Amino acid sequence: MKSRRQQVQPVQEQADVREVFAAQKKAFADDPNPAWPVRADRLKRLKAMLRAYRQAFAEAIETDFGVRDERETLLAEVVPLFAEIREMLLWGRFWMRPQRPGRFILSPLASNRLVQQPRGVIANIAPWNYPLLLSLLPAVDAIAAGNRVMIKVSESVPRFAKTLQKAVSEYFRTDELAVFTGGAEQAKEICRLPLDTIIYTGGGAVGREVMASAAANLVPVILELGGKCPAVIAPDARFEQAVRRILRGKFLNAGQTCIAPDTVWVTERALEAFVRIARKQAQKLCPDPAAMTSIVNAKHFVRLESLVNDARVHGARVEQLFTGDARLSGQQMAPVLIINPPEGSRVLSEEIFGPPLLVRTYESVGDVIEKLQKTERSPLALYWFDRNAKRIQRVKRDLSAGGITVNDTLQHAAQTSMPFGGVGESGMGVYHGRYGFEALSRRVPVSEQSRLNGLALFDPPYGRVTSAILRLLAR
Repeated sequence: MKSRRQQVQPVQEQADVREVFAAQKKAFADDPNPAWPVRADRLKRLKAMLRAYRQAFAEAIETDFGVRDERETLLAEVVPLFAEIREMLLWGRFWMRPQRPGRFILSPLASNRLVQQPRGVIANIAPWNYPLLLSLLPAVDAIAAGNRVMIKVSESVPRFAKTLQKAVSEYFRTDELAVFTGGAEQAKEICRLPLDTIIYTGGGAVGREVMASAAANLVPVILELGGKCPAVIAPDARFEQAVRRILRGKFLNAGQTCIAPDTVWVTERALEAFVRIARKQAQKLCPDPAAMTSIVNAKHFVRLESLVNDARVHGARVEQLFTGDARLSGQQMAPVLIINPPEGSRVLSEEIFGPPLLVRTYESVGDVIEKLQKTERSPLALYWFDRNAKRIQRVKRDLSAGGITVNDTLQHAAQTSMPFGGVGESGMGVYHGRYGFEALSRRVPVSEQSRLNGLALFDPPYGRVTSAILRLLAR
């Protein structure tokens, strides 16, 4: 019996964007609503590919970063992908069934259905920070919903990009799933195509360019744009646990995570305790600093150093979390606390996206909520540490964010049963689980009318009966 990967022909390494798009459009036109067994087969092939290549993926990612523990890649990228595939294989066949909405009062015998249809050809412009997860997780949702997918991998992770392209070419036909490894110009070329949806994860400036390109063809977009995610430690929080969990979320991938804690808010009187405990927990979480994930490239490393130096020049207090003899190499960066930088410091407005952690103080919970409402109106994530149920309820009611985790960090994004997405400046649209399936589908309303129809009462010319019924309905 032949293996799954022997059933498809490899794609050319440098496939033409427009040729692949045309092939996927034609394939979609030939089978515009694949049956569940077809979709399930593609998901199972993707799962088999992950199993066969997960070691190669982890090694390629470590090569691109310089230092990145294989277990971090398994935890943050491979495991969530297997979870998403399992979710789709378990529930996808039920989600694609027609839904039964209600009936209009004058059509009581109508048969109404919302029919699931795939959108068509989906493009995913993936970032470099979690290249495996963010290349393939949207593709899982798109494939389950019956779509064809084009993935543009970030040029910042070239070894991984080539590995993914090779793997996909062994398990999928070009007209099912295709991977592109070019630079920014290739991404722009893809976004100019008359696609059916574009998914982009990255910075807001490029997100606006993607949206502008999509607008030319009226292509819907899902944008995940990040931002400055705040973490608030309330006076009643379990303080040491809160500090440890904030650092755990920050240290993952050396802070190169769109939902990593960016700013920690603590009370003025708790500031010194925070610094002391943060040092202790940092050394527990990372006893060997040489194992910390590297910054992905020299450009990003220089930007992070510049942020810290700018804060220091403006008069901010900067505290090291590792001891002075910690050995770091290449583009590894030691985490620091940037405490209460004055207005004008770049770190107050720029997303950090790295190991430095901004720390700010507040006087009261009402004070910090008011500040967040004014300065952080649309973060991708909000973290609130507290034991006061009423206050937590107030936070959930009054503060806006793409997602909220209470008494931890990152966890709302790990739930396959909940949507992941931004709000305002941090993005638009969602995916994950059923929400991703629905986002990459269309629900077509179909109303089949019976031989008897109440609307016949309203055929012109209008008489007294029509007027009486209308008066009754308009009450």
